[in-house]
Amino acid sequence: MSSSYQSDTDKELEAVLGSHKTIIRIVGTGGAGNNTVTRLLEVGTKEVEVVAINTDAQDLLYAKADHKVLIGKNITNGLGAGSDPEKGTESAKESLQEIEDKLTGSDMVFITCGLGGGTGTGSAPVIAEVAKKVGALTIAVVTLPFSDEGIVRWDNARKGLALLQNHVDTVIVVQNDRLLDLVPDMPLNEAFKVADEILVNAVKGITELVTEKGLVNLDFADVRTIMQNGGLAMIGLGETDTDGGAEQAAEKALQNPLLDVDITGAKSALINISGGQELSLKAAKTVMKTVASRLDSSAKIIWGARLDEAMGSTIRVMLIVTCLQSHKHSASEIEMAIRKSDLDVPEQKRKPANVGTEPAKEVETSEPAMVQTNGHKSGKKVFSDIFMEETDADLAVLAEAVKGLALGDRAGNEKLLREIKNACSSVYSSAELFGYSKIAELAELVEDITECAVNGEFELSESLIDLFRKIPQTVHDMMGSDSDAAEKADEIKLKFSNILELLTHPVGPEDAEEEEAASGDIEDKNGAGDGKGRPEDIQKGNGKSAGKKQSDAESSKEGHDNFSNVREAVKYFDKLF
Repeated sequence: MSSSYQSDTDKELEAVLGSHKTIIRIVGTGGAGNNTVTRLLEVGTKEVEVVAINTDAQDLLYAKADHKVLIGKNITNGLGAGSDPEKGTESAKESLQEIEDKLTGSDMVFITCGLGGGTGTGSAPVIAEVAKKVGALTIAVVTLPFSDEGIVRWDNARKGLALLQNHVDTVIVVQNDRLLDLVPDMPLNEAFKVADEILVNAVKGITELVTEKGLVNLDFADVRTIMQNGGLAMIGLGETDTDGGAEQAAEKALQNPLLDVDITGAKSALINISGGQELSLKAAKTVMKTVASRLDSSAKIIWGARLDEAMGSTIRVMLIVTCLQSHKHSASEIEMAIRKSDLDVPEQKRKPANVGTEPAKEVETSEPAMVQTNGHKSGKKVFSDIFMEETDADLAVLAEAVKGLALGDRAGNEKLLREIKNACSSVYSSAELFGYSKIAELAELVEDITECAVNGEFELSESLIDLFRKIPQTVHDMMGSDSDAAEKADEIKLKFSNILELLTHPVGPEDAEEEEAASGDIEDKNGAGDGKGRPEDIQKGNGKSAGKKQSDAESSKEGHDNFSNVREAVKYFDKLF
């Protein structure tokens, strides 16, 4: 009787499980997205459906997927979006019903793409809106382009990311340039492959939280709790096989060098711990304690553990932390802001951004309107000499400080940036006092930039360091009789102004929402969505005032080595993910 009752109960439980099985779909859109889902099927994923979407029929033909959707047939004729995000958007809207048919019934939808091109950048927000409409937990895992891909792709990517944030629960962003920071000698084509692997492992890692059974199980409800309305997220993986390595594995997961985010004060985290048969409760507790120490004291933490005999003494920690803010703008963004001034030089030279609109004046020299009277210098000349004498000392300090700036040396750079800021503050005061308005403008601008840098609002880039090194000589020439000095100063001011513009007015979800509303979106045409904007997840600096309000950001630990070849890099990233 007991055995029969148990059998009936088991059947009932199996029926319940079968009727409520979590349906996970992974959508790869555009070239990079198609590469990711193809790779996912090659490495193997359990209990998920893969959908490839593209405007390029040839790319789609060679992609591997359970379902394929060629979007925008009447717009692109199957020839691709030509790196035009607007075509990608319109193509997705043309094929809305087909996309919805493929996603209906989903509990969780991943959208993966490379931002910056046409199809992925334009279609991902539309696909995300459809996924939300059918009631799915919607997670985007995307890459930002390499800076070598050009300013147009970077601009497309920034706008696309801001728009995507309006329609997903959580977005995980991988900056391709950080790959090159880790492996500077890696060929670009190999770096693209590694970027694909990172997306694959990020998606695979999250899906296996739901599909794999564990000693302490995590299920879809746990994942939804952490990732619903999660905003910007970090996924980190750490692994170690050393004795007592639980804390080390947790630290590696926390210090993911590919994601430029600060988890301090985050309010939710999901931890999955894997290990061999000897994995202890003490080790699991150590991992949780290490992670919790970096989060808000009231943070919600959900954890699970899985035993795998093949892992032996190895401990692996997978960590998802949500509701984050990127604590600084990347070096790539700074590079793009500097290059922006080269797009329309004639127009910008006529009126540099954030520089006074007063009519052009003659170049200021150390002898403005000098007059000789009975062999004696005029009073104006005397003031000029005093200004030069005072400023020379500050310029010497400035020149020495900018000479020491170096990529990657965060601690050393912070000290030097403070010296640069103080020197420019002194130059500004003297220039204001003695009427050298052009020099005062430049010094004030540099002071603003260095304050933002000291406060951790952005990373130094190679071009920015070169720009800093031009300042002492430019100011010196402006005090002298160099007729080209004012023009050189205007070029420098323009580049610094573009950086401040980036820090003060980065493209955020609200900006993208306004653009979308202006152009018309899915909701207008189909009644989809709730019109709700996403929380602001991209950090917004606002020049000098922002810097003064923010506390100094902590320098994050790198915790990695540079690699000499692709094999070493791939091994490293395999362990990381």
